[in-house]
Amino acid sequence: MSLLRKNIATLLAWQMATNLLPLITFSYLTRTLNPEGFGLLSFTQGIIAYAVLLADWGFGISASQQVARQQHDAAAISRIFWDTMLAKVLLVLVSLLLLLLVLVLIPRLRAQMDLLLVMWLLAPAAVFMPAWLLQGLEKMGGFATSSVLGSICTIPLIFWLVQGPGDVLLAGLIQVLASTISAVVGLVGYIDWASFAGAARPCWALSNRYDRGDMYSWPRQRSIFTRRVTQSFWERLPTCVRLACLLALTSCERQPKDC
Repeated sequence: MSLLRKNIATLLAWQMATNLLPLITFSYLTRTLNPEGFGLLSFTQGIIAYAVLLADWGFGISASQQVARQQHDAAAISRIFWDTMLAKVLLVLVSLLLLLLVLVLIPRLRAQMDLLLVMWLLAPAAVFMPAWLLQGLEKMGGFATSSVLGSICTIPLIFWLVQGPGDVLLAGLIQVLASTISAVVGLVGYIDWASFAGAARPCWALSNRYDRGDMYSWPRQRSIFTRRVTQSFWERLPTCVRLACLLALTSCERQPKDC
């Protein structure tokens, strides 16, 4: 099998495992957390998904492309890595500020502040996950396997620790743990930090690059980001509608006079 086909197969297997593994605990969580608790967990996941999208800002596509083009230039790859990480860190801080602003402007969400802040940790975990770099370098095999194994290892924690409706926050923490394990494994086990030592560090004036037509071009990144947000919105809309209906029915069962 050629290297290209092997990497395509690895990416497909990784994405399939990432999407299918949560199904193992789906029925358990819906039964254990009750509809209200599970709906709350899913609602916060939906909100934080946009924080993750903001922090990514399309670099998962554009930066991977640039790395693939510069595979044999260690200095160029180092520059791309540090610049991308700097941009992502700044964007994840912006996402935190926006989340805090939302909590200030929408008082009803303040009751779930702890859960929202815990789930927000998925954003920095996604920022430090080097899948985009390894994808560009065509070295996804080991990382994908380790990432999936790390996620599998957290599944028993859900069955062991999540025992009732009051464990919504704990269920969220376990999900954050799975993403954090993947990020740490990728950074520690699959990046050759020696090749980055003494190489180009981040360019703090990223705005100087906006007119050069590279991956930091504002129109290019805005276009990628807009497409991903639109796709995510339409993918999550049916789920949000179903959850809203489920919570409404649950409320009606508890207070039939108000329905």
